[in-house]
Amino acid sequence: MGISNVIFIFGSLGIFIYGMMLLSDSLEKAAGDRLKGVLSTMTSNRFLGLLTGFVVTSIIQSSSATTVMVVSFVNAGLLTLVQAIGVIMGANIGTTVTAWIINLTNLKTDMNIVALFAIILGVILLFMKKRKLVFWGHALLGFGFIFIGLNMLKTAVPKPSGLDGTNFLFDFFTWLPKESYWSLFIFVLIGTIFTIVVQSSSVMMAFTITLASQGYIDFYHAAAIVLGENIGTTVTAILASLAGNKMAKKAALAHCMFNIIGVTWMIIPPVFNFTTSLCSQWGGNIPGVSLAVFHTLFNVTNSFILIWFIPQFEKILMYSKKKEVIKYSLLNMDKGFISTPELALLEATKEINNKLLKISEKIFVHTDNIVSFDKDIIKQSGKIKELKEEQKEQSNTIVKFLNKMMESNISADTAGDINKLLFKIRIIENISNSCDKISSKVIKADLTTFSPFIKNKDDLQKLLYKINLLFRYVGEPEAYSSKETFSMGVLAEEDIDKQYWRLKKNTINILKKKSGKDSISTGLIFLEIIKEFEKMGDGLQQILTINFDDEAISTK
Repeated sequence: MGISNVIFIFGSLGIFIYGMMLLSDSLEKAAGDRLKGVLSTMTSNRFLGLLTGFVVTSIIQSSSATTVMVVSFVNAGLLTLVQAIGVIMGANIGTTVTAWIINLTNLKTDMNIVALFAIILGVILLFMKKRKLVFWGHALLGFGFIFIGLNMLKTAVPKPSGLDGTNFLFDFFTWLPKESYWSLFIFVLIGTIFTIVVQSSSVMMAFTITLASQGYIDFYHAAAIVLGENIGTTVTAILASLAGNKMAKKAALAHCMFNIIGVTWMIIPPVFNFTTSLCSQWGGNIPGVSLAVFHTLFNVTNSFILIWFIPQFEKILMYSKKKEVIKYSLLNMDKGFISTPELALLEATKEINNKLLKISEKIFVHTDNIVSFDKDIIKQSGKIKELKEEQKEQSNTIVKFLNKMMESNISADTAGDINKLLFKIRIIENISNSCDKISSKVIKADLTTFSPFIKNKDDLQKLLYKINLLFRYVGEPEAYSSKETFSMGVLAEEDIDKQYWRLKKNTINILKKKSGKDSISTGLIFLEIIKEFEKMGDGLQQILTINFDDEAISTK
């Protein structure tokens, strides 16, 4: 085996890796937000979590991508540790599909023809106008590159002719001890180290199947390498969790524990000997097929044994002498380890509704107190400014994060949703600004001259009550929103407009009768105050429309 063979091996592996990456990334994007959101919505129990992990990994063909998503979701508080462990188990089963895909190259059908046909179709789809069709085109290109890379790898690794010093791969595996049971641990270690280095169990599985199929290594020791690959693949999740909180690290550790426990019981001599013998028979003594059977049987069996012990896993991982307080925040999603930014959209929406909007509601309550003259005006104004500063800081964090999402390769639908959220943030900030303006105007005005303008206090109180009602409608979780709530919100905003015009008309009539400079100045301030309240009603109505997604909101 000369230098040309070595270049050929690494070149074919490069094509295979690129194909896997292209297929995985493209399927994630082509599948849309529904598939990406499945991890946070279809994990109500450990069994459903296992099924979810299997389905997602089978589709996107990357257990690493799935586990990184899981770690990210745990980090943001979207998944519990129990849910995460179930999904990780399912991802381990889903990754076994790769071995079966690799074995398609051993069929009598010429997979090069299939690969080239997929590439031709993929290139055609690249010129389509629809974004999703372009993603499917990239996926087909990835599929084609995978099989071209695999076929090149088989050509690059010829069948060995003997121990003659010219084939370093054959010489290396011949040199390794194989006589004793303990030699299996050497092969497990090889599988672990190489998988850590290449950061892909799929690549190592392809290489292992190729080596076994070409006669460089027997099935028995190739199975040990596969076990090592299961340990090595956990490093991706561990690296992803380093930037996260303690719960993210626990989720990554759960993945590691799960695979190590599985390898530990499988490597027990009677179990390993029986399993390899059985898989060899089921695989028709074909090394590649037998390895695919072994990989599938091991992960399925391990998952269905350990799934009953998930509560115990959680207790071990959560054990601590000190009580841990773990804070979840959008900032936790912004650590650079989530591969698809669309997955964070739900969390960003929650941050806006649960934090920014809630702060605006608190600010409005203090504004209500000010115009009602019920409490210390200066103290209420100070609280408004404090809350505004808090809101500004959180708003900047969310806007920065959403802008980063916009810079990523996201779908047109997701980009539209992000624009709506950015518009929503601007409206919320405007509502808080209106409250601050009202506070400042009341403080600067002569309070003794206000009484004629709020003589009919009921109209002002009705206006404030309707705004408070709109805050309640807007704050409802979107999952529980109804057309009835939307209609009630529309009616509340119409009532706000009616009260505003009634107050405006009464104020203008009073101004016509007043001649004092102070009275006129106060009257104009009062008109500005009720106008700010009317603007709040309009803003809340716009947010309600965004929540119900009736029409695209034009930015103004």
